[in-house]
Amino acid sequence: MNEKKFEIQPNKKFEIQPNKKFEVKYEYKTYSDSALLSEVEPIEEGMIDPVMSGRELETLVEYPLLEVAKDFISKGIKTHSSSANKNDLISGKVYIILDFDSLNDNNKKIAEKYEIYEQQYFKKEKFVKISIPVNINTVVGDIRKDFSLIASEFEDQSRIE
Repeated sequence: MNEKKFEIQPNKKFEIQPNKKFEVKYEYKTYSDSALLSEVEPIEEGMIDPVMSGRELETLVEYPLLEVAKDFISKGIKTHSSSANKNDLISGKVYIILDFDSLNDNNKKIAEKYEIYEQQYFKKEKFVKISIPVNINTVVGDIRKDFSLIASEFEDQSRIE
């Protein structure tokens, strides 16, 4: 017999209502600035592209990097992916990755202070990985503050000139 198994993931909520279409509602967690990084659960799926996925940014970006992701996006900077959760204690770094080729010349100069690499997806693309070190004592507020300072270095390129 062909059995299907369904696994409910912690950040998903299933709702079925009579005469309404079945839909998956994605939930997200917030943390206090004093919460340890070791308390932050990972978001296992998705890249940062809420337009393409139709999901809210909060369901794609872990809370410690949510504001900085919104900041980069509001500045017209394409944001590829990020990670700031308890699993990052293994590598000792949390990060956000930007699309290097989408940056204007001034922002490219700023980005050169960080790790730049190329990766082949559908085409060869260039990215900048901005990371900060973390340890078992790192709290959410430290990550938010450090990345806020980094994001403030980048200029707004959302205006078309």
